[in-house]
Amino acid sequence: MPAQSVLDSFGSHFGKETNARWEKTGQLNYQATFKQNGHAVTVSFDGRGKWLKTEKELLPSELPSVVISTIVGAYRGSSIHKAFQVDRENRTYRIILKERRHLSTVELTADGVIISKLSSE
Repeated sequence: MPAQSVLDSFGSHFGKETNARWEKTGQLNYQATFKQNGHAVTVSFDGRGKWLKTEKELLPSELPSVVISTIVGAYRGSSIHKAFQVDRENRTYRIILKERRHLSTVELTADGVIISKLSSE
């Protein structure tokens, strides 16, 4: 279980979420996984309780229209396999695209600008 400072910080961000599953990542960081309003959420904190990032799985229909427009324009023939909202200092979106049997991951800004693309088989 994480230190009380981590639990306090989690509580201030997410309230009294009692079904969070905690794990230690690396030497000093903690990650909690839970469901919030039907969405899978993963949140990371450092050992002192500083919030690092939150990832929330979204339905493709929940993505901002500018993000969908970029995906449709730049990746014709691909479909959205999974979508995540990633909050750090800035909000980004991580989209896993599927084209036939090939998966690739695209990260975009909230304004729909492509930041990076990674391919995997």
